[in-house]
Amino acid sequence: MPLSRLRSWAVLSSALVASTWFTSGCATYSQKALAVREPLIRGDFAGAETFLVEEKPGGDGLPYLFELGLVQRYAEQFDASNETFDQAELLIEDLWTKSVSKELLAFATSDETIAYDGEIWERVLVNYYRALNYIDLGRYEDALVECRKLNERLRVFASSTDDPPTYETDAFALWMTGMLYEAGGDVSDAWVSLRLADEAYGQWKESYGVAAPVALERDLLRLATAQGFRNEADEYRARFTEGEGARWSADDPDLDPSGRGEIVLFWEEGFIPAKVQAEATIPILEDEWGDHWIELAPTLANRYHHPVRYRKSTLEYLLRFALPAYPPPAPNPHRSHARVTLDGERAVTTELASDLEAIARHGLEDRSGNILLRTIARGLAKYAMTRAARKENEVVGVLTNLLTAATEKADTRSWITLPRTIQVARLVVPPGTHDLEMVCFGPDGREKERVGFAGVTVGANEVRFLSHRTFE
Repeated sequence: MPLSRLRSWAVLSSALVASTWFTSGCATYSQKALAVREPLIRGDFAGAETFLVEEKPGGDGLPYLFELGLVQRYAEQFDASNETFDQAELLIEDLWTKSVSKELLAFATSDETIAYDGEIWERVLVNYYRALNYIDLGRYEDALVECRKLNERLRVFASSTDDPPTYETDAFALWMTGMLYEAGGDVSDAWVSLRLADEAYGQWKESYGVAAPVALERDLLRLATAQGFRNEADEYRARFTEGEGARWSADDPDLDPSGRGEIVLFWEEGFIPAKVQAEATIPILEDEWGDHWIELAPTLANRYHHPVRYRKSTLEYLLRFALPAYPPPAPNPHRSHARVTLDGERAVTTELASDLEAIARHGLEDRSGNILLRTIARGLAKYAMTRAARKENEVVGVLTNLLTAATEKADTRSWITLPRTIQVARLVVPPGTHDLEMVCFGPDGREKERVGFAGVTVGANEVRFLSHRTFE
């Protein structure tokens, strides 16, 4: 065999080895991180934490801190969880400024080379979970601080983008803030937060199909009446308790909780969907390629949504790329729910307060246009590099093509230990010690879990907050 061909074979072999090496490390974040759910389902929180600490599927960046902080919370390590979430907060602030070198590296390889700074809704959930940790530690003032930070950061994050996202406010966070204000005796600030929550749920109903819970409606009418706001009270009474859309009666005894206490139970159920990698191919036609190839990106992005027919003889290149996506939603339209029984007698059903799955799906949809355009532009740059290398040496061109293809993968990083939905049950109770039982049902109506809360002591005009997570 001639020496030149031996060299070509050697280079080609190196290319294949390198390609195999790159591909072996190209499992997506979701594929590597989903293993953390297995010990959670078994209730093995120590095992979940060990997996995260030892494996660090996404490195030691924000995804790791998200997952670790939440696992520590479920393990009732509330102080440790807050410390981890504090690190996450600091990193989120630091990542506001991204280095040009990282952006350039992402353009040459994939979006995963950029440090993950989290979705807007993921960032503010850090403050939600810190607030819950403080509630469990009995530090209600600190919990309120987290709620204020959450709402302020949401305002800043949402206003920092040129294209307003669907998730511009958090109705549930506003409602929770109002509940904490009222629990602390600050009726005026509670009133403001609850009115904002009512307005935000109007947006959520349109965007996510999440309407204002009945418990929030009761809060609004009760506080309007207590403060002597007759016009607002009349408006809420007519809106909430009269007509075809009314879901409860103005004679509800819970509207006058004077001298009694209240139990608020937050129930988190299921797992939010994990992102997957969706692969796609777009043809580049022969007469389209030229010196200004980068200008092809918008054309090809449009072609992705509106495929064209072509003859093989007119084909310049088949551009292959990968995009993050969510798997199709479950076909069952019914939601999971839970029934909470007080002292073996009175029972209430949880109400949907936040649909994190819907928020996540809409969030990715909001960014899909920019992700597609950036991914196609990167693919064009890689092809231009391969084309130039091939002109110099055919084998080097093959090597370049293999390496650029092996480094292209979708960025599937996300907070995958989060629940699918957050639901709330509210009970006005006489002062004393109470036993609660929560029976959790899946979308098919079958019982999934039975949980007891024994010896819950509530004083007059006191609010007790409880929480529980159901894994699937």
